Amino acid sequence: MAYLGRELTAGNYLKLDSIEPQFNGNLVTFDLKAGGSAHFPGSSYSLHVSLGGVVQEPEAAYIINQDQIQFAAAPNAGDDCFIVSL
Repeated sequence: MAYLGRELTAGNYLKLDSIEPQFNGNLVTFDLKAGGSAHFPGSSYSLHVSLGGVVQEPEAAYIINQDQIQFAAAPNAGDDCFIVSL
């Protein structure tokens, strides 16, 4: 049973490499990498994406195509972002 404050004991969670340096307000498609190697998540629902401190909705705010993420709107330069593959 899970309790607040306890570590995860199951699952394979992977924080992907940062794509923030590529944000310029124009680009919407970015390569997904983990440890410098291409990462193929399989579906939008297997990612947890936070952009500007807001959790993004799969298939509405972004889609996945092979090893790339495509946002519905271009992230602005300086936006914070992290992506965790579940």
